[in-house]
Amino acid sequence: MACESTAEGGRWRLAAAVVPTTWRYLAVATQVRIVDGAAAVSLVTLVVSLHGRVSDATAGLLIALLTAPQLLGPLAAEPLARARDPRRVLAVAFVGLGVALSACGLLVEHRNLALAAVAAAAAGCAGPLVTGGLSAQSITRRADDLTGERRAEALDAATYGLGSTVGPIVVAAVVAWISPLAAVVVLGAVALAAAGGALILPAARGDTEPGQARMPLREVLVAIAGVGPLRRVLAATTIAALGTGGLLVVAVVFGARLGGHTGGGPLLAAAFGIGGLAGSLALTVRPLRTEPERTTLALMAATGASVALCALAPDEAAAAVLFALAGAVAAAQFTASLAVRSAYAPPGTRAHVYVTMASLKVGCASAGAALAGALLTIGPRPALFAIAGLIAAGAALATAMRYASRLRPVPEEAHLFMSASQ
Repeated sequence: MACESTAEGGRWRLAAAVVPTTWRYLAVATQVRIVDGAAAVSLVTLVVSLHGRVSDATAGLLIALLTAPQLLGPLAAEPLARARDPRRVLAVAFVGLGVALSACGLLVEHRNLALAAVAAAAAGCAGPLVTGGLSAQSITRRADDLTGERRAEALDAATYGLGSTVGPIVVAAVVAWISPLAAVVVLGAVALAAAGGALILPAARGDTEPGQARMPLREVLVAIAGVGPLRRVLAATTIAALGTGGLLVVAVVFGARLGGHTGGGPLLAAAFGIGGLAGSLALTVRPLRTEPERTTLALMAATGASVALCALAPDEAAAAVLFALAGAVAAAQFTASLAVRSAYAPPGTRAHVYVTMASLKVGCASAGAALAGALLTIGPRPALFAIAGLIAAGAALATAMRYASRLRPVPEEAHLFMSASQ
């Protein structure tokens, strides 16, 4: 038995040695973010396919249950920060995501909606570790200079864009070739594959030393609020997420209206995803070198402006180009916000900062999706202008907070950024 265990460990080490660190991380991140980007699409497609046997309202309930647990992110950060081997925590989360998502699909198929709701909520609990939790353990920890770190953050952001672009395409293909239920199960299998990949990522300790006291949520929020850039970017991104969370919902309706056919909606959603992927990849070639907070706020304002331009699109082709532009700018803004987290997170709080900020943002985005439904009653163009206004409001608020902080004699964030850059 011991020999078998040793041999198994040797195979894992051999697999880890064969593939370079960066590609191992990107493979795992892309897999789980394909699942994250397509889980909602697959469940909605399954519910719609059962029309007459399952109410369409069930889709909204399942998606709400799938996204709401993101607000538990600060709690999920604690075991990741304290783990001797964070890879195991991530692997367990990915296994839970795969099993729960597949179970949810099977239960919906058999119209056991009560248990399906429980399974959807269980799958959602892995969300904070799929997003901020995995990013906290990313290749940025192994970059040996600031440029390398920014390039690694852009690569990490590209996995989100790839997931949101490829994920729905995978679902559409499996639905066409097999069935909607098969699409849900395939995503579950991808999550299980990512769990295996997580175990051969380079080893990294958690942020918290063994025996150190737990870090309650209140202390995490106090730590974030105590650092100017983190506080301001969190305020900006949560407000902006109320708009961006419903952007693709509005895009689907807007595309269908412009094109006069249902395929126009997915076209605009795909254009936004492709633009986001292109923007992230561009930053891997030419990484951000400016102070990350200022860059985040400038790009957030530019995102608001680009969404407003989308509302002015005269036809489907122009809308696709403008949505691609908006996706590229939004991806650059997201990359800059990752740089804020890594540059300014206080020592020992990296996992807490990444997961907490990501979960609060996604929680607001979930509320934004519901808000988008209400905004659509006034039409997709006014709804896009409203979304642009929310994004711009987030940037404006944080910019005002930033200027107010300059009244202090010695801004703390300057010292933090200087130390992070060295």
